[in-house]
Amino acid sequence: MLPLTEPTFCVVGASGLVGRVLVDLLRQSGLSAIDPRIVARKDILDLPSATAAFAGAHFVFLALPDAEAMRLAPAAIAAGASVIDLSGAFRLDPETPLIMPGINDAMIQPGILACPNCTTVGPALALHAIHQQAGLAEVTMTTFQSASGAGRAGLQNLADELADIQPICGVAAATGWSSEEESVQNEIKRLLLLHRLNLSATCTRVPIETGHAASLSVRTLEPLKPSQLIAIFEARLGLKHCSEPFVSTPRQAAHTDDILVSRVRASDDGRLHFWVSWCNLRRGAAFNAVKIAESLCHNISNRP
Repeated sequence: MLPLTEPTFCVVGASGLVGRVLVDLLRQSGLSAIDPRIVARKDILDLPSATAAFAGAHFVFLALPDAEAMRLAPAAIAAGASVIDLSGAFRLDPETPLIMPGINDAMIQPGILACPNCTTVGPALALHAIHQQAGLAEVTMTTFQSASGAGRAGLQNLADELADIQPICGVAAATGWSSEEESVQNEIKRLLLLHRLNLSATCTRVPIETGHAASLSVRTLEPLKPSQLIAIFEARLGLKHCSEPFVSTPRQAAHTDDILVSRVRASDDGRLHFWVSWCNLRRGAAFNAVKIAESLCHNISNRP
């Protein structure tokens, strides 16, 4: 990687919903006095032009469709940069670290780093907090995902969906699971290093612009009371418990960095149930990417 004095950030896909939030957060982060370099996709149609466009950049953020991210990541590496990829291109690649700061910071290293699906982020942090204290035996979850999770096209289709809920996100597979459900299930298991965890997700699309939510039901290895679970959430950085009668909603979480948790309760069989809300564009995507860059800057600057 290039020597780090004043870090230079390069963003591809800055005009997209996530890309615009990412540029704003980079400017607010104080990580660099140099304004993020915006690279237009039309200027990097081949490998030589992409490598030239990335020259001198320490970090290249790819907020792009999977195929384009897969094509451009090697060019960024060839230019001496680290890649922080917000697409799904590398998320399930066993050779590429899937990174969520607050869960697996120790895996942050120069190279290509994949950010999780925005739908994964809210449940993952809450589940990680539980797993550290009581272990996880089983998780069942249903997500309620806003239109912006499908990009600009999702927002454009919002008017047609105002009177309905779509019971599936992504492409349906022959197994009956959708691509979104498989992604969320696999990513949470990978982030938590619980590859045999009994976890099932149902992903739905709801007619709101921004903010995701999920209803989770968990069975822990060690028994927990609702009051104990609330204490776990309140102690965890990045989680904010909303006390009754106040509950967290996607609207409350939109455009914020907190993952909001509410409606903590237990059923007769000992399962714990709770509700999570978070901003899919900010907390679920751009915030995560900036935190990865922040850790990389810190690690590189403190090398002996």
